[in-house]
Amino acid sequence: MLPDERLVLEALGRLDGGPTYGLDIAKDAQVRRTLLYVWLARLVERGLVTSEDEKRPTARRAPRKLYSLTDAGRAQLAEWSRWGAQGTRGTGMCR
Repeated sequence: MLPDERLVLEALGRLDGGPTYGLDIAKDAQVRRTLLYVWLARLVERGLVTSEDEKRPTARRAPRKLYSLTDAGRAQLAEWSRWGAQGTRGTGMCR
C-alpha cells in the first residue's frame, strides 16, 4: 500500500460516522483531489473501502460517490494502530 493510500484510509477511519464524500476525505487527509479518486479506487479493489452513488443527487450535477470503510478496512487500521506510528510492519508497505 502506498503511503498516500494509507492517508486516505486513515482519514476514512477518522470520518467513519457513515458514508463520506471524496471532498471530505481529501480535506481530512490533506491530499490533492486529482489523485484521491485513484487511491480510493485501489482501496475499493482491495476490499478496504466501498463506494456507492448518493441517493438524492441534484438536477444540476451528476451523483457523487460516497465512500465507507469495510470490516477489512477497519481491521487494517486496527493492525496499524497495534504497530504504532511507524505502521510499516504487517501493512504491506514494505513489499
